[in-house]
Amino acid sequence: MAGEWSVVDSFFGYKQMHYGTDFGRNTGGAVMGQSTRPELRFHVLLRRNFTDAFLVNLVPLLVTYGLLFGLMMSVTRSPQRAGRLGFTTLAVFGACSGLFFISLVGHIQLRQEFAGSQIVYIEYFYIVSYVALLVVSIFSFSVTSGEEAADNWFMRDDGINMKLGFWPVLLTVLLAISYWRLGQGISL
Repeated sequence: MAGEWSVVDSFFGYKQMHYGTDFGRNTGGAVMGQSTRPELRFHVLLRRNFTDAFLVNLVPLLVTYGLLFGLMMSVTRSPQRAGRLGFTTLAVFGACSGLFFISLVGHIQLRQEFAGSQIVYIEYFYIVSYVALLVVSIFSFSVTSGEEAADNWFMRDDGINMKLGFWPVLLTVLLAISYWRLGQGISL
């Protein structure tokens, strides 16, 4: 087991298996499909190095979330602040597409590691990052394309309420996913 896995223990064991055949022995004693035979099994217990999995999978996602927050904070209607920050809606779209590519490559790498399995716990973090990328792109376009509406709670004062709610909403969603998966028995 290379790198991130270490062998904890290995042993043999027997398990009684029910087969739908008598394997051509014509014993006549057992009704077809009701015979049990012992099956020899080899068990290997592995332990995964958590820090490697954490660094490879979660750190890029956390950096993506941080950069998304920075992009969101740069969104403004004020030409003076936009000029000082170098903000344009097109620049936000370009940055979001780059972050999407990074997230997608990480997600594909994770899927190759767990090929054929159901959605694993950490994949939900990637799905949340895709949704966050979409929300930041739509937010940027919405703030810069229209007039400021006094009755629009989300877009008031350059979208300050959306900016202030970014981390609480993101972390609440991730916590809810963690509790939900904990109830199902997390695989990973």
